[in-house]
Amino acid sequence: MAPRLAGQGPSSRGNLPGCDHSYRPGMPAETGPNPTKFDFYAMDCYRLLAEDKMAENLADEVIRASTDFDGTERALMRLAEARITLGVVAARQGDVEQAVHHGKQALSGRRKSLPSLLMANRDLAHILRECYPREKATLTYLGELHAAMGR
Repeated sequence: MAPRLAGQGPSSRGNLPGCDHSYRPGMPAETGPNPTKFDFYAMDCYRLLAEDKMAENLADEVIRASTDFDGTERALMRLAEARITLGVVAARQGDVEQAVHHGKQALSGRRKSLPSLLMANRDLAHILRECYPREKATLTYLGELHAAMGR
């Protein structure tokens, strides 16, 4: 059996000696694990794989975890991408109005990381263009998306 290096307990999974990455009470939130990030990244994966039920469930969880009990929204970009995911699911189910509603909610958020937002919106825009190209809601939303890209 190999000798155990300092700082490498049974659950450290090969951390470098002296590097303890475990969370401890009192640590700033940004240095500890964030379980909502797993749901967020998994939501994106399921959306891309068209596993709509899982994507929808995780989007709902991301929205729940990113909204305080009083309705205050935190993690604004995660909320925007979760709304886009709900829009993609709605579009795949044939509900164009709901899909556009979620897409517009995502675009109207206060904080925007355009590259991330546009990447997620690409899925929704593609479905709307392919499946509902003549719908007024589609044309309006695509116009708003195009305008957001020009900002």
